[in-house]
Amino acid sequence: MQNVYDDNTHGSHCFSIMGANLPGVMVGTAPHASYYLLRSEDAPTENIIEEYNWAEAAEYADSVGADVISSSLGYSEFDDPAMNHTYADMDGNTAPSSIAADIAASTGMVVVNAAGNQGGGSWQYITAPSDADSIICVGAVDDAGNYAGFSSTGPSSDGQVKPTVAAQGAGCYVADIGNGGTFPGNGTSFACPVIAGMVACLWQCNPQATNMQIINAIKQSASQFSSPDSLKGYGIPDFLNACSILLNVNAGFIGKGDRVDVFPNPVYSNEINFNYYADVTGKEINISLFDVSGKIIFKDDKFVAPRRNNVVTINKSLAKGIYFLQVNTPDDVFTEKIIRQ
Repeated sequence: MQNVYDDNTHGSHCFSIMGANLPGVMVGTAPHASYYLLRSEDAPTENIIEEYNWAEAAEYADSVGADVISSSLGYSEFDDPAMNHTYADMDGNTAPSSIAADIAASTGMVVVNAAGNQGGGSWQYITAPSDADSIICVGAVDDAGNYAGFSSTGPSSDGQVKPTVAAQGAGCYVADIGNGGTFPGNGTSFACPVIAGMVACLWQCNPQATNMQIINAIKQSASQFSSPDSLKGYGIPDFLNACSILLNVNAGFIGKGDRVDVFPNPVYSNEINFNYYADVTGKEINISLFDVSGKIIFKDDKFVAPRRNNVVTINKSLAKGIYFLQVNTPDDVFTEKIIRQ
């Protein structure tokens, strides 16, 4: 296949979600990234050879130094029923494309794949290669974060949490190839590049991270990390928190206890912000703000989530001078000097 532009608009729609850069019209999740467009799909048919084409495309991506694969493809049933996969095959080690996806991950790439759109059908489950165990399988939600009924469900047949995470795939705007505008589309095919573009940005911010550190940080940042399910997996990622997790991992802070960082300091407004990094467990913190005489001028309680930067804001009208922030936990007491300019 020499031409990636003919036959079907699906690839262009998916690409626009990452690569579009028309301010005021559409800006993708990684508009300044460099891309290779690799076509492995024969759109009018569905044959298992396409899984081997996928493997060849992934091999080429590795050969040219690609860091992230965004794949909005999935395989379960074929034109020839004799080729069909079963749900038992969705174990990450059976379907050709799933084996290839894990091999791609072993080279250091982050593979991001759509979960599939069989959520409301007889198949229901994720499709290959999203069952591979070392990749990100992306399910779909709407703009309110609710599960999209068409999104394929997990788990994989060997019990992995699938999808890994979820992103907007219902009412997700894509480029209208015909008129140069945009329109809202539906599909995990569109949720996938939302995440893939964000993976590229996250990795740019943390170039020292490995692909598995990237994936684990995304999982840990997600909205239901502590209680994943078969619809949204670990949930909707928070990439700011994922970045914080990676910064702490690579700075050696994980396992070194909790931390408090005030920003900015000096303070130039009536808003004091601080990051509370909770190392292992979530906990309630008691916040007190003192003036130089030792008088408490602000007091509050907050719950902080584990293994992420929790941004806490204090709104308090303060005269110029020196103040002290004290944060009490069941295990520690943190005190930070604050200068109000």
